[in-house]
Amino acid sequence: MFTRVIGASITLTVAGMTLAACGSSPSSSTARAAGNHQPVQAAAPAPQVDATAHGRLKLYEFYTTGGKGYFYTANPTEAVNAVKKYKFTQIKHNLGYVYRKPFKGSVTLYRLRFKPFSSYIVTLSTKERDKLVRSGNFVYEGVLGYASKSPTKKVLLWRVANNNRWRLVTKAESKALVRKGWHSDGPVGYVWKSA
Repeated sequence: MFTRVIGASITLTVAGMTLAACGSSPSSSTARAAGNHQPVQAAAPAPQVDATAHGRLKLYEFYTTGGKGYFYTANPTEAVNAVKKYKFTQIKHNLGYVYRKPFKGSVTLYRLRFKPFSSYIVTLSTKERDKLVRSGNFVYEGVLGYASKSPTKKVLLWRVANNNRWRLVTKAESKALVRKGWHSDGPVGYVWKSA
């Protein structure tokens, strides 16, 4: 269980690994704003990403303009626009692949934008997603893709946070970033190494 969770923490144990709905404390103003108990309107249906009907999509990672945050997409057109239109810088590494549609044993990855500056957070928790939107500091942008609960032939992604910046990284990368002052928010799901 996490001690720095904005929303309610959800824990899911699969194949001996605990997947917890990630939550970090983006800022003290967000935490205070998140305390209001107004009802959250149901999120609009998430836009679908481009891909073949049952294929896996590459998960792209970018530095946002000015290097203030990180951006994630599994939509190839959105990846091109991130560079051409928004001047984001692609981080050249294979983060993994996600599915376009839900499947048995999948977890949904939701993407939200931090309003004060270009920084994006990915969560598997609908409670955290809704709480962040209700805080007024985040905009829900839709489903990033679908990861797996099962570790078979997959890589476990973790979420880490530092000063209103969130990253998706491997477990080894998360340990290295924690040594540099980042906070580990925990695992978000398993992704595939190839399409």
